[in-house]
Amino acid sequence: MGKNLTPISEIGSLLGYDEELSEQLKWEISTQASPLRTKYLHGIAVTANELRCNTLALAQAGSPAAYQTAMSEISGRLNELEL
Repeated sequence: MGKNLTPISEIGSLLGYDEELSEQLKWEISTQASPLRTKYLHGIAVTANELRCNTLALAQAGSPAAYQTAMSEISGRLNELEL
């Protein structure tokens, strides 16, 4: 569900859970070190990576907006490394 950027508050309903079970699921995903949280965050990271790849492809094809976004991403990654 994280890959589709599904809000945590909607996951239980989409899975057909009742309100109580949906609340437990939300709590589990919000708890650090939870395996469900790890999987949810992994899905989000996969989507973010796909979007970055698409942005790079568009920038290389000449899209000015994608080029600006790509350069901003590069700057952000270099700042993470404190370069």
